[in-house]
Amino acid sequence: MSGSMLFMPVIVYVSTINAGDTDQGVIDSLCNGGLVDDALNLHSEVMEKRILPDVWTYSPIIQVLCSLKRWEEVGLLLNQMIYDMKISPDVHSFSILVDAYSDDE
Repeated sequence: MSGSMLFMPVIVYVSTINAGDTDQGVIDSLCNGGLVDDALNLHSEVMEKRILPDVWTYSPIIQVLCSLKRWEEVGLLLNQMIYDMKISPDVHSFSILVDAYSDDE
């Protein structure tokens, strides 16, 4: 059974409630478990349900994408966060980007 199948009940549960902080916790757990693509899929589902994310929803996904050097996706997510959702990066977000950039040099 794939890793993403293990999280299916959680994703279904999150998609049926007014997620609030719950989606952030699940996204963070997926990222920490190395399931960044599942986290991106959940993020998309949350957005489709018009549950508004905040900077803490974006940060774990950005951090894992940076560590995997998936720079194009980092840029797309940052653009969505800043320009589409009007969410300003915080100190933690900038630290993630600075650390990733310095590690890539």
